[in-house]
Amino acid sequence: MTKLWVAASAGIAVSVATSPASADVSFALSLQTDALHDGCLAEAALREGVEQRLGREPFTDVGHADIVIHVEESAVGDDRFGARVTERARDGAVRGVRVLDAQSCPGLRRAATLVVTLIIEPHLTRKRIEEGSGESREFTRRTSTTPSRRSSS
Repeated sequence: MTKLWVAASAGIAVSVATSPASADVSFALSLQTDALHDGCLAEAALREGVEQRLGREPFTDVGHADIVIHVEESAVGDDRFGARVTERARDGAVRGVRVLDAQSCPGLRRAATLVVTLIIEPHLTRKRIEEGSGESREFTRRTSTTPSRRSSS
């Protein structure tokens, strides 16, 4: 575990623990469509959309993934399209669930692509920050000590 030391404006040092494992998180994607209707989502298209948004290929196979993102598409109605996006840890624990409801197939595709991207992106951002900072994890955040001026009307 790495510790970050942050110097606050009051001169107090705060230790924040970070996990280096977050830099090595791997993801898998699976898609299930309702057999009773023609699906809007295709796994290959969803993968491609996420990869384009992230600018890289984040997926591995389910057996090697730390996080499995399962998208289950379902019929909602004649003019409604839905999906449930479940994020699970390797041990099967549910990390989060998002329920999508759209008025069109293209809308559902955009929403599913965005949600899957948002599940993955924070892990990639942490990795870029850790890689960019090198071995030293120390930094100082400077804040203004000037009191704010409020009108007393």
